[in-house]
Amino acid sequence: MSEEKDVVRERAVRYQHAMAELEARMEQAGGLNEGLSIALNCMVKASRAAAGTFWFYDRFGDGRIHPKAIYGGADLGDYTLAYGEGIAGQVIAHGESTIVRDCQADPRWAEQA
Repeated sequence: MSEEKDVVRERAVRYQHAMAELEARMEQAGGLNEGLSIALNCMVKASRAAAGTFWFYDRFGDGRIHPKAIYGGADLGDYTLAYGEGIAGQVIAHGESTIVRDCQADPRWAEQA
């Protein structure tokens, strides 16, 4: 039980540090895109993830979902998704964020050639 408490404490400390870093860095952000990149970077580090992406649903534009901030992982370039397509499309369709341990192993993953 003590080991479990140590893990919980360690996570709490890591998240507190991440929030402090996020707050300090966001005050210096030069705009929305830089702010999103800073927030994503802090979140990925806090969760010890290998990569992360914030997606933007252009509902009133082309109706596609575009990567807006990327940290680590593959170069998504011109990669876009339709509403409901892939993990990001499902997140938007259902209105619930998610953390995925292995995107390519997730049945919602939409591979584009």
